[in-house]
Amino acid sequence: MNCSLSAVALIGPHKTGSTHLQAFLSHSASQGKLGSWMWPTESVGGRTRPVSIKAFSCLAGQLRRMGAGQLGIDDHCPFMTNMSSEDVLPWFDQQLRHIAAARGCLVIAAEGFDLSMGNQPTAAYQATTLRSWLLNRGFLAPTAMVVVRSPRLEHLESGWSFFRSKEGWPGFREWSCHVLTTRPPHPAFAWAAGGLALAQTYLRLGWNVVVVDSNGAKGEGLDIADVVACQFLRLPGCVSGKASSPLATNTQNARVHNDNDLDPATRLELDSILQGEDCEAIAWLNSQSNVTLLPASTSLSRRCNGSRPQSLTREAYVQVHCADAAARGYWVGKEYHPFNKGGYGHA
Repeated sequence: MNCSLSAVALIGPHKTGSTHLQAFLSHSASQGKLGSWMWPTESVGGRTRPVSIKAFSCLAGQLRRMGAGQLGIDDHCPFMTNMSSEDVLPWFDQQLRHIAAARGCLVIAAEGFDLSMGNQPTAAYQATTLRSWLLNRGFLAPTAMVVVRSPRLEHLESGWSFFRSKEGWPGFREWSCHVLTTRPPHPAFAWAAGGLALAQTYLRLGWNVVVVDSNGAKGEGLDIADVVACQFLRLPGCVSGKASSPLATNTQNARVHNDNDLDPATRLELDSILQGEDCEAIAWLNSQSNVTLLPASTSLSRRCNGSRPQSLTREAYVQVHCADAAARGYWVGKEYHPFNKGGYGHA
């Protein structure tokens, strides 16, 4: 894209290869290969270097706390950067002013921004505040970049497998019932709604949105870093659609998880429901003017042509498969939270 006071925020969600993409951009910044795009920098020991990816997560946390009137809470910033939590917002503000004054273009990246899917006031405030921040500093039409991993059932299985040992989550069948039925989504599970839901949320909050289809990229022999670098950021050094950095390789290939406790028939039902919902989301995104789907020949829309009909609605699936889970509750980390007697929802 033409770079003139543009700003793009890479916002996840988790388990889509976004960490790989962040590492590619950070490495490119350190090598001076971001072209007109600028990654915030910090001075450490008299040397300037790209700021840690974790600093963006700290920024996301501080923006959420601002919305909740809780600024000053540590938010683990000292463990992420060399600054204290109260320094984070002024530091980023200074960086934005410096980049805008140079009429550069800004790249920031943090999976923490995917919490805006939770539709909770502080999370939405975070995304809205970030957009206002960028506009007030002179950046034009801020863009949120979302990575979509499909089929979404595999995305859920990957996230569940990653978090379950760390957070003490239940089996996949029970956990997926919590994901399907808790409204609004608990922030700990917000990523599970998928990149398409995240794209819709940011669009409704006024952002331009770029949706990167990881399967579409793979089908063309590309990495998501290739797609972002060559088709969106238009970085120098791209050859035949591939970026020059050695980090732009197919290292984000997804694992296939077959260790959940859904029987094949139930898994097929759930897969069909999620595919149907994603096709509805794709149709809506295609009707919007401020959405870009990448790669340019993405298969996202074609994937829904002739898709098999859903044999169950989400509600019917819950009634059939989630009745026993409804009597219990849900987990946030290793803490158990019982549901209301009336069924699913926050206790």
